[in-house]
Amino acid sequence: MLFRYMLKELRNGPRFALLFVLNMSLGLLGFIALDALKRNFDDRLQDSAKTLMGADLSISAR
Repeated sequence: MLFRYMLKELRNGPRFALLFVLNMSLGLLGFIALDALKRNFDDRLQDSAKTLMGADLSISAR
């Protein structure tokens, strides 16, 4: 039933269907890009966490 409804909508409004699919694709691509950026940032932060945490600490002996 749902499949027949989808086919009917595609036949009646192909331009709307194309724009809808394009919009959904661009939205999904945006979410994927943001997630990749977040993961990359988190990985870089974890890699440099030791140097960032110890940067303000200085130990000296006489």
